[in-house]
Parts: sequence; structure tokens; C-alpha cells
Amino acid sequence: MAPRVYLDNVITSGWVLKDLQPPAEMTAVEYLYELHNAGTIKRVTSKMSGIEQARTTDLQKRATLAASANLVSVVQNDHRLLGFANLDYGSRGFISYPLIDDIVEPALFEQLTKNAGLKDADAKHVMYAVANDCHYFVTLDTRDLLPKRSAIELICPQLKIMRPTEAVVAIRTA
Repeated sequence: MAPRVYLDNVITSGWVLKDLQPPAEMTAVEYLYELHNAGTIKRVTSKMSGIEQARTTDLQKRATLAASANLVSVVQNDHRLLGFANLDYGSRGFISYPLIDDIVEPALFEQLTKNAGLKDADAKHVMYAVANDCHYFVTLDTRDLLPKRSAIELICPQLKIMRPTEAVVAIRTA
């Protein structure tokens, strides 16, 4: 079975916009896409990437990102059904709608935010990667994720947080 590689929003956006720095990281991301196309790995992201990309203030960049949104598979396990709310209007009708939560593993999310010190959006990315059996989490987030990778990997030992160049080396040697 091909290893699952979760691409953080920084990576999916950078690949589309071709603006990842340094150039070696851009080359590594392009290689990861080639590995996916060859069937060697399965690259995925989550709905969080699309949500974050939609906040881009540059309209042209936002349009480019939106047009490329379907190029990376989105993980399926990104919400949980809590139940249904029902409104009975008697003779005027009935309404039923689902109650959905995007925190699929509450205990893990709490550990990531409290113990590892991640912001909610970053914690969701990591939680979705774990909940969808990803092996590698590829990012260039040098503010939050990479500096906290040891703490994250203590909580999620099945997931390796890596730069694109590190992921390429790990996949080649696996």
C-alpha cells in the first residue's frame, strides 16, 4: 500500500502558484506530485486548505487557487455527525437538518492545541492527517508546525512532520 502524504495548505498553494522557497523545496514538491502520479504515494489534503485559500485577498491568486482546488484529493474523514435537529411546524411542514462537527477526534484536537500549542487551524490539519491514516505531513510552516514537530510527533507517533525535501528522502529510503 502506498504511503499517504498529507500536504499542508502552504504546500498545495505554493505548488499551484509555483512560489515555494527555497527552490529546492519547490523541486521536492514537484517530485512528490510525480510520485503520486506514478502511484508510489497517495497525496492528500483536507477541506482546511480550501478554506484557508478562500481567505486570500489577492483576487487573481484566489481565482487561480480555486480553479486548481480539485487537483489534490481531499480526505474523507473530516467531520462527524452528531445527530439531527428537527422542527415540526404541524400542518405547515417539518424541517430536519444534520448537526455536524468538524472536530473528528476531540481528544486529539485538545492535545494538539493545549499540549503542542497549535492554533485551531493547524491542529485540524494534523488531526485530519492522523484520522485519515497519513504517514507524512509535509509543510513549510516555520512559524507553527515545524518548530513544534517534536511535540506533535509525541502526540501522533504514526505521523512524521517534514519539509518537502525531508519527505522525499524519507520516501526514497523507505
